[in-house]
Amino acid sequence: MPPLNEGEAEGIIQAQEKGIDQVIFDEREARKIASRMGIATVGIARLLFRLERDGHIEDARKLIKKLERELKFRISKEVIEEARLKSDQPI
Repeated sequence: MPPLNEGEAEGIIQAQEKGIDQVIFDEREARKIASRMGIATVGIARLLFRLERDGHIEDARKLIKKLERELKFRISKEVIEEARLKSDQPI
């Protein structure tokens, strides 16, 4: 099994212990492992688009660009578009 960082590993453990069926992960390997364990994942992009859709933030794309610029957050255009299209699904 690929190594997870401490936060991702703890997130999976807590989800299992508390019966939580969904977590916020962006790292591909963490998402795969959580999925194999029956835990659904939501990425930050989908969360931001959902917040925009619900009127809590003004511009999800602007915030994603800020994450990329200031925190070196990496995300493909395809993943951004998929997140936007799924923003109507409840989180």
